[in-house]
Amino acid sequence: MAGSFSILLYSADKHSFPTSSWYPLGETNQLMFTRKFLIAKWNKALRARVLYRALNREDRGYLWLSIRFIEEVKSTAVGCIIVKILAKLNDALKNPFTRMKETFGLGQAHRLSGIAVTWGYTLAEAWATNTPYIHHLTNNQLNTPGYGI
Repeated sequence: MAGSFSILLYSADKHSFPTSSWYPLGETNQLMFTRKFLIAKWNKALRARVLYRALNREDRGYLWLSIRFIEEVKSTAVGCIIVKILAKLNDALKNPFTRMKETFGLGQAHRLSGIAVTWGYTLAEAWATNTPYIHHLTNNQLNTPGYGI
């Protein structure tokens, strides 16, 4: 049922989509969401089977109503709510290794960088934002016996 909903929703509106998913709002540098963009996020979450796990009933309803009745989001209040909902979806769509890199690896890199700087090695400040180093720390932790995702 959920899959057929997304296909019907997408096919009903595919000819009325604007060509771009993002449009600037007037003279400010704010961005708004279009129906096409929201449908793409909905379908991606549905295909990855995270839509119902990541969002509660209220969030799904709000997103569905926004897709159904709003061509493009112009209200900042609605935009803020949709940003929070899409942040939940994006977090749910990340694979476990990426999530672990953002939580464990980044924290370890900051901690080890701080220790090295206190020992006098000033170049170690760059370790805190070095992506391969963060990847390496996370990979080492995952390969430690008795630990896993």
